[in-house]
Amino acid sequence: MISNSVNKILRNILHFRKVRDKRYLFIGGCARSGTGVLTMVVGVHNRIVIGNERYNRLCRKNQYSLTTEHFSKDRFYEMKEGDTFYMDFNKYHLGWEPKIFEKYDRCKYIGVKYTPIHQILPELHSNFPGLKILYIYRDIFDVAESWNRRAVEGKFWPPKMNYKQAVITWNQSLRMMKQATEENDNIICVNYNDAFFTDKSFEPVFERLNVKIDKNVVKRLKQARKNAIKIREAKGGLNEGERQFIAREADFETFDYFNENFNILK
Repeated sequence: MISNSVNKILRNILHFRKVRDKRYLFIGGCARSGTGVLTMVVGVHNRIVIGNERYNRLCRKNQYSLTTEHFSKDRFYEMKEGDTFYMDFNKYHLGWEPKIFEKYDRCKYIGVKYTPIHQILPELHSNFPGLKILYIYRDIFDVAESWNRRAVEGKFWPPKMNYKQAVITWNQSLRMMKQATEENDNIICVNYNDAFFTDKSFEPVFERLNVKIDKNVVKRLKQARKNAIKIREAKGGLNEGERQFIAREADFETFDYFNENFNILK
């Protein structure tokens, strides 16, 4: 009996240390800026576990309730009603990260992708001391074109969320993240084009995370860059009126400021 009690205590201590030693990593950016592909590239790292929109409903600005308790091993892998828009963990993870169940005990970072991350920065900093945020930003013409296509397709994307709303959201995201990045050194900014249309190494990203880039990331990044070229070739375009609206209303000054001051891959 004594031996069993001691073993149980030791197991609990070991579990506590594993949880205590983990860091939190969140990935976000204006919708259609590459948060999904960035999550897939970073999330295959041997010491990183990222939930694909795992707690979207708990992260909503007006209903925020996400805490460190949601990242315990049992809770993270157990889907509950109200967590997000899906109930099948396997469907939204195993296709791009088949080892996500195996990595928890040895991972250094655990977190989630939540696209409108600019809306909940105070909540994240209050609940996750020492967290890291990966923020990806993208040329507004590409973002707006993607919003337009989604609005036409109508799959989980309201028609009103077209190029005009894309500009509003893009401006808001960049401006709020600019202020946050100037005030905190825990935000790592990635330009989409540098990430997926050049051969630049992702090593600077992982240096900021204090982990070495591994072969899983290198392989997935290579695949992502090939896919990005195919996707770009298959895209439609914006008409002249839409392009003029974007040129007039988009905050290019803040976008350029990001490139000059925050882009980790420049």
